[in-house]
Amino acid sequence: MAPCSQQAGASATAANNIWQAPQALYGALSPWQGRKAFIVPIADESGRLLGNNGDALLMKVFWHILDRFSVRIADNIRTADVLIVPPSGSLLQMYSYPDLLRKYTVDNQDVPMIIFPSSAQFPTRDPSFMFRGRRSKITWILRERYSFEHLRDLWGDSLATVNCELLLDHDVVASHPEFVRGLFSSVSIGRPLVGARKDMEQNAAPSDGDAVAERTSTEVMSALKSTVLRRAAAVVPYGRVYTGLARTVRAKLQKEAGARLIARLPDEVQPRFRVDGVIHRDVSSTHQATFDQYLRTIANAGPVTTDRLHIALPATILGKDVWLIEGGYHKARGVVERSLSNAPNLHLVVPARSAE
Repeated sequence: MAPCSQQAGASATAANNIWQAPQALYGALSPWQGRKAFIVPIADESGRLLGNNGDALLMKVFWHILDRFSVRIADNIRTADVLIVPPSGSLLQMYSYPDLLRKYTVDNQDVPMIIFPSSAQFPTRDPSFMFRGRRSKITWILRERYSFEHLRDLWGDSLATVNCELLLDHDVVASHPEFVRGLFSSVSIGRPLVGARKDMEQNAAPSDGDAVAERTSTEVMSALKSTVLRRAAAVVPYGRVYTGLARTVRAKLQKEAGARLIARLPDEVQPRFRVDGVIHRDVSSTHQATFDQYLRTIANAGPVTTDRLHIALPATILGKDVWLIEGGYHKARGVVERSLSNAPNLHLVVPARSAE
């Protein structure tokens, strides 16, 4: 089906009304001003940080917020007054982090827990298992209504039994635009950027039969290239050399993913991304860019199309013309509707069947 384009803006809205402060989050943090918090790691059991360059951006905003509230950091979970889970994209049933969250917090069941605004998806597994045995309140803040309603309607009763309160607030990047702008040394208008994701969430995106067949035909080659990169990662440190190698190995697949993304844009928009010099790179991925390259590429981009919120959010804040393609699950549409509905330079593109 043809895509449905929804412009996320109203020209009559004043610029200073675009960005809104995260009131629920600030309210949850206020009692802990000057107190000791244990920051639950967003990492695997080996200590390797989970996430991508966009998650690194989230963490910079996260530390800025904690500093604003003079929250002190506890190195030992047993001495903490409160446990805080940073914002991330890890609280999905498909990932291992929900089990890790329980494991990382079991040594202090007596103090409250605050989960920073994120999205969530637990279609068949009751998420209350993460909090079983806790003897204090859990405040779980969602950044868009689809995740909030999903947890409330499907798991609200079981979450209530473990004293978990669900709150709705704004994405922390979208609600701290001035801080985010300060991370970019300069901004210019350059080549168009197509940032198509290629990971587990991308594979869950709605697509037609032809796209599914196309992905299936490249699965073996993609697996082989991923094996090459895993071996390279064992000997080549993360940085410009590694990302350069990864971009070379994945260039063809990345461009193919970008072409599928462009094809989902409205007909009148597609020519803007079919000109010479277009950058096909998912700069949110650490396989495609270092964090500095992520910031620099977004800052110097022309128009942007992506199915990555981690690209769309900072690009929108910097004033780029952005077309965000809904993919995977509900988070892109939810964050736009909740926190970016008045941004005149952001356009949400939803497949027609998803918009019905």
